[in-house]
Amino acid sequence: MEIQSSALVNRITYRALHKRIRDVETRLRERGVDECDTVLVVADHEIITCCLMLALSRMKCLFSITFKNTCDSELQDKIKILDADKIITVHNDNGEGFSIGSAEVGEGDQVIDFKVISMNRTHKSDKLSKLFEDRALFSLFTSGSKGKPKAIIHSREGYLVFTYITMQHFWEFREQDVMFCSSDAGWVNGHTYSLFGPLLCGGTTVVCKDSRELLRGSTLEDVIKSESVSHLYLPVALVRMARSLNLSRAS
Repeated sequence: MEIQSSALVNRITYRALHKRIRDVETRLRERGVDECDTVLVVADHEIITCCLMLALSRMKCLFSITFKNTCDSELQDKIKILDADKIITVHNDNGEGFSIGSAEVGEGDQVIDFKVISMNRTHKSDKLSKLFEDRALFSLFTSGSKGKPKAIIHSREGYLVFTYITMQHFWEFREQDVMFCSSDAGWVNGHTYSLFGPLLCGGTTVVCKDSRELLRGSTLEDVIKSESVSHLYLPVALVRMARSLNLSRAS
């Protein structure tokens, strides 16, 4: 299920999700995305992003998620490091549309469009995805707080086995349970405990489009009660924001 605001919750069954993923996969193939491509997805944390991640996984693509507000220089760095074949940007206000562009980067080239990026490649490097052949699942970048950001690749078998084991034995998550992880898809916890983990276990996951909504009044408490959340995972940054808000209100 997806929380778009404190008053709007979209509920999606496994059957409906599967249909969406197949539809997205068809559109990806029609627009030139091939199996085992390296793809950079520029999007926020919403259902269409989850469908893109799952559809790209089915196509054995190595994908990486970055935020819509990524600056052009940082975006260009990520394209170069990934050696991306395609860029996908979610562009409609309702989050249901996306555009695809070819990504070719050369020294000194500039990002000319956030929605469709097309550049001339002057140097061909070995693709990161070739290190794992068709075993690479996704890549996430380090924060860059201690140097240039680095792309960390997660393989299919290792990552999914790790995710399933932690869900089963650390979280003790079962089919009847409901997971609410408010970390977004730009972080590994968002990948693991908001999407892949709950689905691997056949349970229910709650996806929050904007975690800042949880800071409004009793929204978090309301979501936990209304959706019968059994497992809650909040990022430290959100907890700190909530504490600061409570302290300011108290003063």
